[in-house]
Amino acid sequence: MNFTMRVGVLAVALSPLFICGCVSTSFHPAKTFEARDLPPVASAAIRMLRSPPNEPFLTLGDIVLEITGYYSDEAIIRKAREQAAAIGADTIILTSALRSKEGTTYLGESTHGPLVTFTAIRRLPKGSSPGNQ
Repeated sequence: MNFTMRVGVLAVALSPLFICGCVSTSFHPAKTFEARDLPPVASAAIRMLRSPPNEPFLTLGDIVLEITGYYSDEAIIRKAREQAAAIGADTIILTSALRSKEGTTYLGESTHGPLVTFTAIRRLPKGSSPGNQ
């Protein structure tokens, strides 16, 4: 196999890596956030809500996902849950999502660095002071 053919085969073999894109996550702690020893939570067990719960909770901060490429809603939520588990959250609240031209909310199916934001919280025991602590 000559050099030109090898380069062509290599380019074709590696092209899916350039098309797939990525989801990068960052955590922006709340002003009241302090590093704590919170019990670990499995990422699959983290609840996702679209509005704050009625029960008392502690706001840990915002998880921001920057998306390049095509991702399903499930893949985006999985990434947010993984980040939430790493900081000790047990619930994430969708605070901003992408909007289509028709006005429908969706998470994935976008290609040029859109942001999706979740608020990471930790539910508190009943009897604690309610709301955003």
